Amino acid sequence: LGTTNALAVVDVPNRKLRQTVPVGKTPHGVRVTPDGKYVVVTNTVDNTVSLLSLGSEAKVIATIPTGQDPFEVVVSPDSKTAYVSNFLGASISIVDLTTNKTTGYIKSGKQPAMMSIVPSADGSSDNLWVANTGAAEVWRIDGPARKLITSITAAQGSRGPAVPPAGKPYLTH
Repeated sequence: LGTTNALAVVDVPNRKLRQTVPVGKTPHGVRVTPDGKYVVVTNTVDNTVSLLSLGSEAKVIATIPTGQDPFEVVVSPDSKTAYVSNFLGASISIVDLTTNKTTGYIKSGKQPAMMSIVPSADGSSDNLWVANTGAAEVWRIDGPARKLITSITAAQGSRGPAVPPAGKPYLTH
């Protein structure tokens, strides 16, 4: 990349680095919103996420505070909400991407890491699947209601989860 603490924009067909965009310290998770308009990057040392607009060039349009050690990010299917796992904060930050503000937190297990988001069968809610690596659990959380639906015992250090729309979670550990 030629620099640290940056997001690389790559021209894949031509195998070239097109742009390097500075973000916060120690970026980790990165996710493009489903509508393709934005990228959300977690900055673990700064306890923030960077929100970048995607146009002819990517640019940071907001830096939003989160919980402690933001690790991974998933975005709701309507592209309006980001959920950020706070690895050392034992919580999930709820980030409103229309106002660029953290609107709340969901308590999680110890060391929440990887997450998946799956809409409910009727499309009325976002189901978050969270691997709590330090607690050997996977949680299913109703995102908008901010409440735990199910806790499943898993192996210590479980990662993932990958969840088909109406299926069971698949984990690595």
